[in-house]
Amino acid sequence: MAAEQHDPAVSSHALAVGVEPEGVDTAPLIRAAVIMGLMVTVAVVVLFSWSNLEFMAARQAAAQESGYPALRENEAAAAGKLSRFEVLDAGAGVYRIPIDRAVTLVVDEAYRRTGQVYAPELQALAPRK
Repeated sequence: MAAEQHDPAVSSHALAVGVEPEGVDTAPLIRAAVIMGLMVTVAVVVLFSWSNLEFMAARQAAAQESGYPALRENEAAAAGKLSRFEVLDAGAGVYRIPIDRAVTLVVDEAYRRTGQVYAPELQALAPRK
């Protein structure tokens, strides 16, 4: 049997555990794998960004198209209730007054009863002596 000739760059430990030198240069393979990985990463990022933009555009178009008519009607009704006078039950003496007037009446009544204003925000509304 002829003695096997090995590449001197291969370590004796590698030969001892049974690793045979193949003479394959792995640098181009690693470079190609890294480039392919980067290309896939860029493609995924671009696709996710594009799909997000398309979703946002569709959502905005749907919101503008529908305009949330029930929400607008509800907000208009609520604003109307907060800003007008109305008789709810004249027999029981139940009336609706604008919220600004109600706050002023509550502050005036609390000031008359206690002589002090409880919240600093309401001091501007308290009656002056």
